[in-house]
Amino acid sequence: MKIDITKKLLHYYEDGYKKLGASYQRKYPNEELCRFMGRNYFHINRSQRKNIKILEAGCGTGGNLCMLADEGFNTYGIDFSSESIKVLKKILLKKKLKANLFVGNMIKLPFKSNIFNAVVDIFSSTHLNKKNGKKFIRETSRVLKKNGLFF
Repeated sequence: MKIDITKKLLHYYEDGYKKLGASYQRKYPNEELCRFMGRNYFHINRSQRKNIKILEAGCGTGGNLCMLADEGFNTYGIDFSSESIKVLKKILLKKKLKANLFVGNMIKLPFKSNIFNAVVDIFSSTHLNKKNGKKFIRETSRVLKKNGLFF
């Protein structure tokens, strides 16, 4: 009997978000992401940051995504859990922040090629096997602009 790890993992996250909501994940951004943003993007005038498109793959309940939106970047998030996206929409509304949110698969990103200045993945790709990990890297490369950055 073969177990579908993806379905089992999705069920695990969906259940966690349903039961615990925003407290199921961190509410503060990853410290290394903050350093990365500081080195690469925080020098850009706040009025110009809306022109910088950043995608977080596996955005969860938005600990990182909210920071990016609050800093004025054109922020996108994708997660395979519809429950996390529901929670994140409420958080963004409460904080009066905007982001483009999608329920989807990080190994088949629903975006045109060459549109993001940066793609962020803090933890989600650790759940991928070798084959899907390669697909994710290809997809990340595809959606990144020339000289785009991957964190």
